[in-house]
Amino acid sequence: KGCRVRELLDAGFGLKEPYIQIQMQQLQAEQLKSLRQGKITLPWSHSLPGLADFTRSLDPGEVCVIVEGALLPRPTSLLQDEPFEVLVYGSPGMHAGDLHRVKVAPHDKVEYLLEMIRGTHRNLSHAVFFSTRGERSLADEIAGGDFDGDEYYVIGWQDLVKKCTKQTKPYDPNDSTLPKWEEP
Repeated sequence: KGCRVRELLDAGFGLKEPYIQIQMQQLQAEQLKSLRQGKITLPWSHSLPGLADFTRSLDPGEVCVIVEGALLPRPTSLLQDEPFEVLVYGSPGMHAGDLHRVKVAPHDKVEYLLEMIRGTHRNLSHAVFFSTRGERSLADEIAGGDFDGDEYYVIGWQDLVKKCTKQTKPYDPNDSTLPKWEEP
């Protein structure tokens, strides 16, 4: 609806046109409903299934993000020497450590992975691949997730990524400093 209204306005129709006013009211009602439901659209963001990097090409703390069959493009706002980082979050995140700022692996590093998935199942054209190297998998650190297709939110909006500077340590259920639940 928003695109149609914009086309009409660009064509010279005024805001006082009854059709445009009705469309604007409906668009506003839809947006308010989404906000009430907690749905907020973030630019450069995707909800993707999480999969293991079976090629072991990725270092710990690195991901490979594939959207519509291609690597997530590097934002033009980043300087050449700045690392390309994204935020990764898994539902139901209950701990600050469930949001991670991770590096996106450069194209040359994931060429083998891309070659392996070309022509495979359609679901692999939309996925975030996590490193399988290191002490604990990144998926497990994010809300106790795993690699069986759990959904992860990948936020590449650099204005938000740059604001997340402090990395909270991942949730550890064996941490003795956490408050314990006691029956009343």
